[in-house]
Amino acid sequence: MFKVYNDKKKFLKLIDRCKDAKIEKDLETGLQTLSLKLPVTDEYLSIIDEEGYIETEDYWYVIKEKNYSTNDFFEVFCNADIEELKYSLIPVYDVIDLNVQQAMEKALTYINSTWSIEYNSKVANTVEYKLANKSAYEILESIKAEFSLELIYDTKNKKVKVYTKAGKNRGMLFNNELRLKTLKRQGQSYNICTVVYPLGKDGLNIGSVNNSINFVENYSYTNKYLPVYYIDEDIDKAQDLKIAAETYLNQHCAPIVGYSLSLSALPKEIELGDTIILV
Repeated sequence: MFKVYNDKKKFLKLIDRCKDAKIEKDLETGLQTLSLKLPVTDEYLSIIDEEGYIETEDYWYVIKEKNYSTNDFFEVFCNADIEELKYSLIPVYDVIDLNVQQAMEKALTYINSTWSIEYNSKVANTVEYKLANKSAYEILESIKAEFSLELIYDTKNKKVKVYTKAGKNRGMLFNNELRLKTLKRQGQSYNICTVVYPLGKDGLNIGSVNNSINFVENYSYTNKYLPVYYIDEDIDKAQDLKIAAETYLNQHCAPIVGYSLSLSALPKEIELGDTIILV
């Protein structure tokens, strides 16, 4: 069932008749989208409008599209309701010597909102930032990118859930005899490297924190010597530079492989970010 609200979040109607309802969850963005089809009637057409809202049991969405070309059903497309984060303009965001959790929490202090940070990460690096003319959402995403975090936006409880890696290892098996219907694999190694020479601000290298060695290496996939430079002139601490280089190397020392699959059924206990066994 879906609850429909107008653009001021005034409740309008409970919807219990629709078809092709689909919720998509994206780990890269940490957001959900909703699409559905409703009967073309005066009743439904009058309550569904762009910038209205739809509430489900565990999520809030904002209506972004309303399309119809027949007299039977019309299509509705919704994005995650993160408006308080996305449209909160912060002229100056300045933090010094705060850890990642504190830096994210400070971004929320600039806005009039009940959103909060639920920190589940082990990253404890010190953050130094001075950003101008950004939204709270843009600041959180900037911190996420720098420290290779995963953010899940819980629009129902207004929480930004922060993970080093979201999900659990469920030990769950999908194969041709068990739930797996179709499987597609895509792999590429265009940006592969095995050795990284990191450079930071003013030519900073990592020798002082890496036994006088100014590179990191990973031959776990191939013994080929494939060196590259990793340059980030915003980093002025050797240890932070080393961590950034190791993260980059771990992401590029082997081919990038992706799988898409269709299942006969998706177990309810599976969550976004979970690890499964695929045969």
